Amino acid sequence: MPPVLADDATTVREVLVSQRQVAVAAATRLRNQAHQLLLQADPDYRAHLPAVTTPEGITALEGYQPLVLVETAILFASLLLLSNI
Repeated sequence: MPPVLADDATTVREVLVSQRQVAVAAATRLRNQAHQLLLQADPDYRAHLPAVTTPEGITALEGYQPLVLVETAILFASLLLLSNI
């Protein structure tokens, strides 16, 4: 059997898969937090805003008025992280 090296393709793939799983879990948490903030600010937000997971949704949120300043800052930070995943 050949020796297993640290940069073996299988090992690299396992690390990448693990990192992706962590990123997907974080994105899901942030997406859920964004939805909770929107529900608190406007329970009917889904009727007049595109999905917050789309570029159109993020653009629509940039001009969204009912959110208070702190919630807006948290929401945009979350969505920026989501858009990079």
